[in-house]
Amino acid sequence: MKKKLILIVLIISSILLTSCSGKNTTLFTDKSVKEESANITKKYNAYVEANNIMNDVLNQSLNYYYKSFGLDIDNFEPKEKAFVTSSVSSFNVDLIQEKLSFYDNEPIIENLDSAAKNLEPAIVELANIINEIKIYYDSKSYVDDDFKEGRELHTKLCTSYENYYQKKETFFVPLIELSYEESEKAMENYLKNNELIKYHSIDYMVTALDLFTELKSQNIDNENLTVDSEKFAEQYKILSEKINELVDAVNNSKNEEINQFEQSNFNKFINYTQETKGAAAQISQDLNEGNLSIKSLNEFYKNYRTMIHYYNRVVQFSNNIDNLNYFPVI
Repeated sequence: MKKKLILIVLIISSILLTSCSGKNTTLFTDKSVKEESANITKKYNAYVEANNIMNDVLNQSLNYYYKSFGLDIDNFEPKEKAFVTSSVSSFNVDLIQEKLSFYDNEPIIENLDSAAKNLEPAIVELANIINEIKIYYDSKSYVDDDFKEGRELHTKLCTSYENYYQKKETFFVPLIELSYEESEKAMENYLKNNELIKYHSIDYMVTALDLFTELKSQNIDNENLTVDSEKFAEQYKILSEKINELVDAVNNSKNEEINQFEQSNFNKFINYTQETKGAAAQISQDLNEGNLSIKSLNEFYKNYRTMIHYYNRVVQFSNNIDNLNYFPVI
C-alpha cells in the first residue's frame, strides 16, 4: 500500500512538473517572440530615419551641384556664373551613421543589415567630397587654377555618387519590403485596439506608396507620357476609398484618439493626404481628357513626399504615443 502511494505521488508530481514546464516554455516563447518583434521595429525605425536624412540632406546638396554642373562624369561644363553649393554637416553624417549602426543589433535581417553596413562608408566618402567642393567654390579657387581642381572634384563626385546610389538602392529595396511588413503588423495592433486614425493613416500611406511606385516604375518623362491608365484607374479608386475612411475616422467626434497627436504637424499631415489625393485626381482627369503632363505627375510626387514628411514629424513630436513608426521617404 505504501509503495502504491509513493508511485501515485511520483506520477502526479511528474504530471505537474510536465504541465508547469510546458506553461513556462510557452510564456518564455511568447516573451521571446514579442521581444524579437520589438527589436525588429526598433531597427526598422532607425533605418527609416537614416534613409530619410540621406534623402533630405544629401539630395539637397547634390541638387545644388547638379543645377550648376550636372552629374555626367564625362561632361564638366559650368551652367551658371554664380555657383551655389551646399555642405553636409558632421552632425548629420554622425546621425546617419548612428542609425545605420543598428546592423550589429539582434535580430539580424540579413540582406538589409549587410546593405546598411556597405552603405555607411559610401555616405562618409560622398559627404567629404561634397564638403571639399563647397570649400573650393566658396573660396573661388577656380579663379586661381581655371577649374583644374574643379574638374578633378567633379570626377570624384560623380564616381562617389554612382557608388552611393547603387548601395543606397541595395539598402532601400529590402527596407521598403520591411516597411510593408511593419505597417501590416502595426495596422493589426491598431485595429485590435480600436485606434482607427492610426490604422487608416497607415492604410492610406501604403496605398499612396503603391501608386507612387507604380508610376515611377513606368519611367514616365517628357518624352514618354504613356501611363497604364487601367492600372492607374484601379489604384486611384482604392486611394479614393482610403482617404474617405481616414477623413471619417478623423472627423468622428466620439474618437478621442485625435487628442494624442501633436496637433500642428498632424493637421498638416491630414491636409497633405488630401492634397495627394487631389493630385492623383488631376492625373485621372488628364488621362481621361488625353492631355497628361509631367507637371501633374510631379505635383503628385511632391505632395506624397510632403505628406510623409509631416507624418514623420507627427511620430517625432507626439511624445505621448509609443506605438508609431516612421515611414520611409522615397
